[in-house]
Amino acid sequence: MNKRDRVNVDLDLGGLDMFQKKVEKVGNINDIVLLDLFGEDLLIKLVTTFQISNQEDLNKLDGELLDNFIKVNTDYQTFEEFSLGKAKEYIFKQLFN
Repeated sequence: MNKRDRVNVDLDLGGLDMFQKKVEKVGNINDIVLLDLFGEDLLIKLVTTFQISNQEDLNKLDGELLDNFIKVNTDYQTFEEFSLGKAKEYIFKQLFN
Protein backbone atom coordinates (compact mmCIF):
# COMPACT_ATOMS: atom_id res chain seq x y z
CA MET A 1 0.00 0.00 0.00
CA ASN A 2 1.49 3.35 -0.97
CA LYS A 3 0.63 6.82 0.35
CA ARG A 4 -1.87 7.47 -2.41
CA ASP A 5 -3.96 4.43 -1.38
CA ARG A 6 -4.41 5.55 2.22
CA VAL A 7 -7.65 7.12 3.30
CA ASN A 8 -8.06 9.29 6.38
CA VAL A 9 -11.28 8.65 8.25
CA ASP A 10 -12.50 10.83 11.10
CA LEU A 11 -15.09 9.17 13.28
CA ASP A 12 -17.47 11.12 15.47
CA LEU A 13 -18.46 8.75 18.27
CA GLY A 14 -20.50 11.32 20.20
CA GLY A 15 -23.74 9.68 19.07
CA LEU A 16 -22.49 6.29 20.23
CA ASP A 17 -21.71 7.71 23.68
CA MET A 18 -25.21 9.19 23.91
CA PHE A 19 -26.75 5.87 22.86
CA GLN A 20 -24.69 4.02 25.47
CA LYS A 21 -26.03 6.36 28.16
CA LYS A 22 -29.60 5.62 27.00
CA VAL A 23 -28.91 1.87 27.15
CA GLU A 24 -27.58 2.24 30.69
CA LYS A 25 -30.65 4.25 31.69
CA VAL A 26 -33.04 1.66 30.22
CA GLY A 27 -31.01 -1.09 31.87
CA ASN A 28 -31.75 0.52 35.24
CA ILE A 29 -35.53 0.47 34.75
CA ASN A 30 -37.03 -1.99 37.21
CA ASP A 31 -40.68 -1.18 36.77
CA ILE A 32 -42.44 0.47 33.91
CA VAL A 33 -45.25 2.73 35.06
CA LEU A 34 -48.66 1.26 34.22
CA LEU A 35 -49.64 4.45 32.40
CA ASP A 36 -46.63 4.01 30.10
CA LEU A 37 -47.56 0.39 29.49
CA PHE A 38 -51.33 0.69 29.03
CA GLY A 39 -51.81 4.24 27.87
CA GLU A 40 -54.36 6.50 29.52
CA ASP A 41 -57.54 5.30 27.78
CA LEU A 42 -56.92 1.58 28.29
CA LEU A 43 -55.80 2.10 31.90
CA ILE A 44 -58.98 4.04 32.69
CA LYS A 45 -61.06 1.29 31.09
CA LEU A 46 -59.21 -1.40 33.10
CA VAL A 47 -59.60 0.48 36.39
CA THR A 48 -63.30 1.15 35.87
CA THR A 49 -64.12 -2.32 34.53
CA PHE A 50 -62.56 -4.12 37.50
CA GLN A 51 -62.88 -1.36 40.14
CA ILE A 52 -59.13 -1.26 40.74
CA SER A 53 -58.01 1.34 43.23
CA ASN A 54 -54.44 0.23 43.96
CA GLN A 55 -51.64 -2.15 42.97
CA GLU A 56 -52.96 -4.82 45.36
CA ASP A 57 -56.31 -4.86 43.54
CA LEU A 58 -54.51 -5.29 40.24
CA ASN A 59 -52.36 -8.10 41.64
CA LYS A 60 -55.48 -9.94 42.86
CA LEU A 61 -57.18 -9.75 39.47
CA ASP A 62 -57.83 -13.19 37.99
CA GLY A 63 -55.44 -13.91 35.13
CA GLU A 64 -58.15 -15.28 32.90
CA LEU A 65 -60.26 -12.13 33.34
CA LEU A 66 -57.27 -9.95 32.59
CA ASP A 67 -56.38 -12.03 29.52
CA ASN A 68 -59.95 -11.70 28.27
CA PHE A 69 -59.91 -7.93 28.86
CA ILE A 70 -56.67 -7.63 26.88
CA LYS A 71 -58.01 -9.84 24.08
CA VAL A 72 -61.19 -7.77 23.75
CA ASN A 73 -59.57 -4.35 24.02
CA THR A 74 -56.23 -4.76 22.22
CA ASP A 75 -54.60 -6.66 19.37
CA TYR A 76 -52.94 -9.02 21.87
CA GLN A 77 -54.28 -12.38 23.05
CA THR A 78 -53.01 -12.44 26.66
CA PHE A 79 -51.83 -10.02 29.32
CA GLU A 80 -48.36 -11.56 29.18
CA GLU A 81 -48.16 -11.05 25.42
CA PHE A 82 -49.48 -7.50 25.84
CA SER A 83 -47.08 -6.55 28.63
CA LEU A 84 -44.05 -7.97 26.82
CA GLY A 85 -45.00 -6.24 23.57
CA LYS A 86 -45.66 -2.91 25.27
CA ALA A 87 -42.47 -3.16 27.33
CA LYS A 88 -40.48 -3.69 24.12
CA GLU A 89 -42.19 -0.65 22.56
CA TYR A 90 -41.44 1.44 25.66
CA ILE A 91 -37.76 0.44 25.69
CA PHE A 92 -37.45 1.06 21.94
CA LYS A 93 -38.88 4.58 22.40
CA GLN A 94 -36.47 5.25 25.26
CA LEU A 95 -33.51 4.19 23.13
CA PHE A 96 -34.37 5.73 19.78
CA ASN A 97 -36.29 8.92 20.56
